[in-house]
Amino acid sequence: MSRATLRAAGGFTRVKAAARAATVSREKAAGGLIFAGDDQGFFTGLDAETGKPLWHFNTGTRISASPISYAVNGRQYLAVTAGVNVVAFALPTEKGE
Repeated sequence: MSRATLRAAGGFTRVKAAARAATVSREKAAGGLIFAGDDQGFFTGLDAETGKPLWHFNTGTRISASPISYAVNGRQYLAVTAGVNVVAFALPTEKGE
């Protein structure tokens, strides 16, 4: 695993973390998170300030595009392309839902 620099929107270095990142989110999601994926299929959520991994998911296939974040009816979601699939996740609300 090599050391990678993850950049937030605007290109400013926010986090330096050990990662095999092939794709990195270009902007922070709710709660100060950034997301990175690699060619081994690992998709990781990191604290944007510290780089500490907070969550991960193995998609089983190569992450082939940068993740996106979007909202529907006030709920934030995250989606990423893994191989020929789009994998989507609902982010927890402040109530923990």
